[in-house]
Order: sequence, then structure tokens, then C-alpha cells
Amino acid sequence: MIVNPDAVLDALKDFGWKSDDILRAIQKLRPQDFLKTDPSLMVPGRFLDFYQATMEDEKFYTHFYVDVEGRLIINSFHKP
Repeated sequence: MIVNPDAVLDALKDFGWKSDDILRAIQKLRPQDFLKTDPSLMVPGRFLDFYQATMEDEKFYTHFYVDVEGRLIINSFHKP
């Protein structure tokens, strides 16, 4: 898993969370937290999965994708 540096900064600013907290939040995502899949505005042919969930009474919003090498890339992580 790779967490985009902007996602780390936003999680730290919004929640005081670090990379390990982001990983824990991603691992706790449930199917009902899924919002949608949309094409990337930045990279043609890439699709992003969007989720909104709650961890430790904090609502968070994230989107991510799996790259061509099979790695999970957390592109965004912040308050909704």
C-alpha cells in the first residue's frame, strides 16, 4: 500500500492520524461504506473507488485505486 503524501498531510491535519491510522481505517472499510467508482480526472483509464466511513467517532472520506503493479494507492483521505 502506498499513501499519497497529500493524503497523509490531510489525515494529520483533519484527525491527527498518521499512516498507520490510515491503514487501520482502510482495513475496517465495509461494503456499505462504498460510495461510487468514477474515472480519474487526472489519468485517463484509471478508476477510483470512493468511500465514506467512521472510525473512532471520526467520519472520513477516502478514494483509492490499484495500480498496474497491484499496489493499493490511497489518493485522498480527509474529512467529508
